[in-house]
Amino acid sequence: MGQQLAAAKAEHAGLSGFKLLPVGIDSFLLRMEMAEAAGRTLDVQYFLIQSDDTGQLLIEALLKAADRGVRVRVLLDDAGSFGRDAQIRTLAGYPNVELRLFNPFAYRGELPFLHVAEYLADATRLNYRMHNKLFVVDNEIGIVGGRNVGDEYFQGGRDFEFGDYDIIAAGPIVNQISNSFDAFWNSPMAIPIEALAEGKPTAQRPRRLSRRPRRASCTHDRSRRALHAHARGREPLAAMLGGKSSLVWAKAEVIYDSPEKAKVQDGEQRGRSAAASPRRGGEQGASRSC
Repeated sequence: MGQQLAAAKAEHAGLSGFKLLPVGIDSFLLRMEMAEAAGRTLDVQYFLIQSDDTGQLLIEALLKAADRGVRVRVLLDDAGSFGRDAQIRTLAGYPNVELRLFNPFAYRGELPFLHVAEYLADATRLNYRMHNKLFVVDNEIGIVGGRNVGDEYFQGGRDFEFGDYDIIAAGPIVNQISNSFDAFWNSPMAIPIEALAEGKPTAQRPRRLSRRPRRASCTHDRSRRALHAHARGREPLAAMLGGKSSLVWAKAEVIYDSPEKAKVQDGEQRGRSAAASPRRGGEQGASRSC
């Protein structure tokens, strides 16, 4: 991917390329193509990855990338993962995949009233959630924006859909996007799932569970059929890299919250709670993607 982008980056030295993604299904297709094109690394950060068709398809794409030797890192907010440890641990034990949960709850069971009780007892800590959303491949190209991973974000919802936006970006800005991911990934609040109650999954378990996305699609395939119908003959990433779908090239910077924003606000940690350039310090940041 870096080789395919080299000519465009050389032509626009010092600038980064952008394209707005207002159409949900196109934004999902780009994620799938990017996962398929990944050669070295794949960093994924979301508040929520649902267990529906698009969520299962994306998980399957991540596992296929890992099978090729791509290093896959997945960072999820634990509030969006409650009651789904069995599914997300599928990723945790898979070769070449690392999974961390941001600010996790201590209780890992599936009884909602215990989950609520813990929240009420420790609301000051647990009320701080991670809403960042990004998808970065090989440190060369990335998608950021407002969409979590779920059918209703990508025009596949059965009952309702969200109107939302993403931006795909290439060039120097991707380094800053990757730095924001690393800031959260390396934060003390990002806990490897194997450090929680059940420990690290065995190698056999994720290999068996990794086939679940294929079986799940047999029973819930309406949005998948719609996706395939829309995708037939469309390759948005190839068109973009091949110059058939133009990028807007401009100067830019990434603004993001510190993963430990409370410490910034009370002065325990360097940074500012107002907008600030990450080039002046990795802890600085501002508005988050909700």
